[in-house]
Formats: sequence, structure tokens, C-alpha cells
Amino acid sequence: MAVVVKVEQAVWDQIDEMGKESVDGRGQSEAGTERVFLLGAPRSDDTVVVVAGAMRVAVADDELSWSGAVSEIVTVLPVGMACVGLCHLGGKGAGSSVLETVRKCVPSNTGCGKFCVLFVSASDSIRQGQCLDVGSKAFDELDAEVQTAADQAKTSCGYLRCTLDLPLQMVYKKEEERGKAIDRTIEDVTRNIESNEFEFLYKLKKGGEEEEGYRTGFFATSLAALSDESDMVGTLEEPLDLELYTSSSGAPPIAPVVRYEPASDTAFECETIDLHLNALVMLPREEEFTKVRGSVIEKLVAQLEAAKKMLVAHPNEKRFKYCHYSPDLLSYVVSILYPDVGSDEMRLFKRRQALHRQLLLPLDRPLIRLSNAMSSGANSSFAKKLMDVHKALKSSGVKGGKQSLVKGTYCYFHYMQDRFDDAGWGCAYRSLQTIISWFVLNNYTNRKIPGHREIQQTLVSIGDKPATFLGSKQWIGAIEISFILDTLLDISSKVITFNSGAEIPTKAREIAHHFETQGTPIMIGGGVLAYTLLGIDYNESTGECAFLILDPHYTEGEDIDKICAGTWVGWKRLGDNAAAGGDLFVKTAFYNFLCPQRPNTV
Repeated sequence: MAVVVKVEQAVWDQIDEMGKESVDGRGQSEAGTERVFLLGAPRSDDTVVVVAGAMRVAVADDELSWSGAVSEIVTVLPVGMACVGLCHLGGKGAGSSVLETVRKCVPSNTGCGKFCVLFVSASDSIRQGQCLDVGSKAFDELDAEVQTAADQAKTSCGYLRCTLDLPLQMVYKKEEERGKAIDRTIEDVTRNIESNEFEFLYKLKKGGEEEEGYRTGFFATSLAALSDESDMVGTLEEPLDLELYTSSSGAPPIAPVVRYEPASDTAFECETIDLHLNALVMLPREEEFTKVRGSVIEKLVAQLEAAKKMLVAHPNEKRFKYCHYSPDLLSYVVSILYPDVGSDEMRLFKRRQALHRQLLLPLDRPLIRLSNAMSSGANSSFAKKLMDVHKALKSSGVKGGKQSLVKGTYCYFHYMQDRFDDAGWGCAYRSLQTIISWFVLNNYTNRKIPGHREIQQTLVSIGDKPATFLGSKQWIGAIEISFILDTLLDISSKVITFNSGAEIPTKAREIAHHFETQGTPIMIGGGVLAYTLLGIDYNESTGECAFLILDPHYTEGEDIDKICAGTWVGWKRLGDNAAAGGDLFVKTAFYNFLCPQRPNTV
């Protein structure tokens, strides 16, 4: 019976992009041959292999090197995922040497019974596969049946999270290598962890709104058993947090460390490094936790071992932490170790760049910054405000049109928010705040959303406005907003100019191109009121188009039904009224469409 290899669409998308780079899965680097390993969740039934991800690793073609590569890969994956195969960009007809390399090099630590090899020919879109039995090192007689699966691996399971904070205390002679001291300390801590028996304590807030307090217990059952219809426990957005206890004492959560009490000898260096381990567990909701509890400890130990290299490479950093990432472009979650550099994200630019390439992520947008991490904390500027309000809308009504929309999350800013009365003059300020929220929420900047006074002060400081402008109720337009974006965020902008509202549909293609390539909200300014443009639906054949307008003139509470019903967000065409009344695009007025340019960076 042939093995069925189900490859999620997100993986095919990554492989296709890699093919466009003319990478054949066998590129060369100083570390060896670049191989593209496949990732998935092993199943007890070896007749099906589910591929949920791919990762590019430079490795020499021998079993020891592959074993190290697999260990490196598995360390960044949740418990429950493993290295399940290899992708070769090229037809199977020329792949006999690849199969022999796989047979020779596949180690026993892949975590699965079958190791599949995918042959992907970009020229004729042929996808073939063959599977190796890891135990016997023999390939199946029948070719694997390669199928495309929906992207479900990330969302079909439950999630648990187990953290362990370790103060690594070291004393070493000044002339001795610091790296050796780190090795010794980590080896001692590893022995302490492996010699203990642990229990895992959960703490859950009681479900009812009227209920107070928490329910706690040692976790030995399934996520389904802890959940009910109104309260699903252990989701990707909110994993079930587990604290580690030694089973013998019932003492507070332990952090096994080796403690030294050095004498005041100037020949010795004393150093403490705080290391935050964070193991994520991906578990079918009905499965008992007892099946993977040993794997959680193994994951923590693997993270500890993998941290050695980074601790040595960053001698001036004293805090390191594992963070979890779930970018939309990946159908699995990754765990990455970073030094805790606070808000200075650019210090980690080179590491992120290397990780983007390894994870087959694009190099033109930030996806794995510290601020991208799951549960990194909410920005208070967005508290109780609505996000992505256009997603509640129905069709634009353009027949045969192509929608080009804002890419990424934004917050809807409008009149009267935060108890500030700007009705009648603050629409462009609110459009600017919405645009800046896009850059904040998509992790291009970590600055706070500027208020009206800060916006005015900035324009005064750069000499665009006189001192009397500060504290006034004067309007601003697209050009002033471009100055603010440049000054506060170092963001450049392009301006599309229209002599009249009637001209706007004539540049539908240019507007669509902006959303396809940049994906940022557009500020609509000019001779009349300001709006924010979130997208366009355009039929190139007929010229028919509709514009997705976000209107900052709304003055009431954060009620999505009222906002949609009042068309404060909605599809509009030339000749339609604005939500507050009057023509949306005045045929005799000029317009500036300010198009912020997304930084090309990780």
C-alpha cells in the first residue's frame, strides 16, 4: 500500500517561491550542502505523512551532520512536530543520487517512522514522492501518493506552554575561556533537570463572568477534559500555561541551577545569565498529556543545550529568552532564542535575516521580531478600539473585479476617541493615526500612536507650521502627513494627484498596484474632507471599480454593526455619498492620495 504524503498549501507556496530563486535544494554554503527538510506532525499510522512546513539548513552529507541538523530543526519546533522528509527541486528521474544520500544520511532522531522525499519539478509542475522506512533504511517499493492538503496543522490541535527561568551562575578564571564555563554550567543544570521527577501545574481562571478566582491542578488529562462549550482551553492564541514542580516536594516552581559562593579573588570573573526556556506543546485535544510529558522535559533540555552558542556569541547580553512565532505565511509555530535587547530590534537584524532565509520567509517584511512574538503584550493605544473593520463587509458589487486590499492589521481611529473632541477638524489626524497603527501592528515600529498635540508639535519643530499652530484646530492634509511619517517613522511616501474627483477612477490600476506591492492604507486628502482608503475592486476589462473607504468622521462608540450599517466603512463608487452626507469624491475638487511606502526589511 502506497504512503500518502499530504502537503499543506503553505508549504507548496514556499517551495514555489524558492524555485523562483533558482535554488535547487542543493545550494552550497561554507557549512555544506543546503538541504530543504520537511516538517510535520508524526502519526501512529505510517501510511499517511502530513507535511506542514519546510526549513533550509546547510549540512554535510553524512549521518552525523544530518543528525545535528535534525536536532537543530526539532529544537525550534513545538513538541508534537518532527522532521518528516526532504524536498528536492528537480524531477525524480535524476534523483537516484538524492535517494542514496537520504538512505545513507537519515539519522534515527527524526522522530518519525517514515521519511519522505519529495521531488518537485518546477518546469512541468510534477510532484512525486518516495518514502524511506527509518528503521530498516529501505525505500518503499511503491511511490508515495502526493496530495495537497488544507492548512490545518496549526489550528487543528491544542497548545500548552511550559516555561522555566534559569539564572545561570558562573565563576571562572579570567584567563579561562568563558565558553568553557558556559558549557560546564549548562551540563550541570541539565543533569539537575534530568535527575528530577516533575509534575505540571495548571492555573485557569474560572469561566463564568460572575465567578472569581482560579481552578488549579496537576495536569494529567487532555485539553478536551478541561474545556467546555463556552471555554475552550489551550488554543493557539492562549496556550494552557504549565508550571514545573518537583513531584517529591510540592515546593514552589523550581529553577535548577548550580550556585557558587566565590571568594573575593580578582583572578576570577563572576557572571549570571538569565535564560528563559519556553517549550510549546502541540497536542490533539483528545490526547492524554501523559503521552508527551517526557517530551516536554526533553524539549527544555534541548533548548538549554541549543542556547550555548548564542550565550557565547553575545558576551555583553545577560538576558536571553525563547519566543514563539506564528506568522500567517507558516502553517506551524516556531520557537526562537534571542538576547533580550528591549526595543532595539535592529541589533538582531543579521540573525533575523538568517532565520528568514532558513524558514523560507520573505526578506521584505518583519515577521519574527521580538515584537512579533505570541503574547508579546497589547499596545495600550489600541485598547477597546476596533481592528480590521473592513472584514465585516460583504461584496463590493463589481462584476469580474479583482480586489486589492490593505495587507496586515490596522486599528480604526475616528472622531471623539480617547475622550478627545476633534469633530469638524481632526479627520486627517485620525487617518494618520490609522496609518501609523498599521506600521505598529505589523511591527515596522514600536513607537506609540501620536496624539493631535504631538502631531502639531512635530510640524512646528520641523518648521512647516508657525508656533501658533500648536493647540489649534487647524486642518492638515496629505503633504503634512507625509512630513509626519518621514519625521517620526522614517517612512517615505508617494503622492498620486488628481485635478478633480472625476479623475480618480482613471488611476484605478495605479491604486491597485500600490495595494499589491505595498499593502499600506492610503490617506485621501486634498481640497475637501480626509478619508482612509483600504483597497480597490477593479475590473480591468470594463473599467468598473469600487473603493474601500474607512471614514474617520464617525463620532460614536466602537460598534461594528453600527459602523457597517452607517457605511463608515464600505465600498464606494464615484457619485456615491459619504457616510456623513454629500459627495464622497467632489468632481470639482482636487485630491492627493498619500501612499506610504513599506520598508523593505526584516
